[in-house]
Amino acid sequence: MIIVKLNGGLGNQMFQYAAAKSLALINNDDLKIDTTVYNIPDNKNTSRTLDITDFMISFVEAKPNEISSIKSPYGCFSNLMRYIKQRFLRKYYIDWHPEVMKKTGDIYMDGYFQSENYFSTKKELVLNDFVLKNHLSEQINLNALEILSREVSVSIHIRRGDYVSDARARKFHLICNVDYYQRAVNLVKNYYPNAHFFIFSDDPQWVKENITFSARASFVSFGRNNIGSLRASQELILMSKCCHHILSNSSFSWWGAYLNRSPNKLVIAPDRWNNGSSLQRNILPDGWLRIPAMLND
Repeated sequence: MIIVKLNGGLGNQMFQYAAAKSLALINNDDLKIDTTVYNIPDNKNTSRTLDITDFMISFVEAKPNEISSIKSPYGCFSNLMRYIKQRFLRKYYIDWHPEVMKKTGDIYMDGYFQSENYFSTKKELVLNDFVLKNHLSEQINLNALEILSREVSVSIHIRRGDYVSDARARKFHLICNVDYYQRAVNLVKNYYPNAHFFIFSDDPQWVKENITFSARASFVSFGRNNIGSLRASQELILMSKCCHHILSNSSFSWWGAYLNRSPNKLVIAPDRWNNGSSLQRNILPDGWLRIPAMLND
């Protein structure tokens, strides 16, 4: 049995599920999901929801006794070893760790697994799971038609949220500055002068007040608490319907671009994904264009 711990927002959940689904397929084994962190009061995931269940994924929730028997087969000793690996060895499985995909038997997967290498051999089977449930898909038909009606549509994802408000997150994550987005827009316009940009952000008001786009642009995001706002899964699918993409250093926008299966898509991404640049050397697929992104002051 393979149990994967889901943790964080939708983009992280998708990476975790994709890696575990791929390993389950390789091993011809059962896959179950550990959603414990979303049920703990005052947990860092309190503001997060299990958005991955908006997709038609093969979802079986692991029972507490199954989690404990695989996660901690040696009781306190297992917990101590996991603490040492994470606290001192910094082993969070963020980047590509090929040894993960060679494991067999009962496995508890606890990490981020942010590389397509984890599921590249089972890519189509994994991506086929990331389809919105019918009622959620129907709700965004008008938005999708607006995007598809443009000759050249380009998504721009501007991530702020806890990258700005949370000191711990701010220390680790890179915040793409205004200049990065403006240079990316100008680069796209060099290729596609008639491009129409669709803006996705968890802080659209900040974007409106701080970034001027020298191009035709429409806001898709209206903020999570506004009437008419979309679910994260719906915004991600709408992002994927654009022809081309400008990313922030966010797993959410990564998946928005990745789910676009067009071989002709242009994807522009920051050349650094976080402040520990050596941590994530394998997150961007071949062919995605990297441009410099500096820290905001």
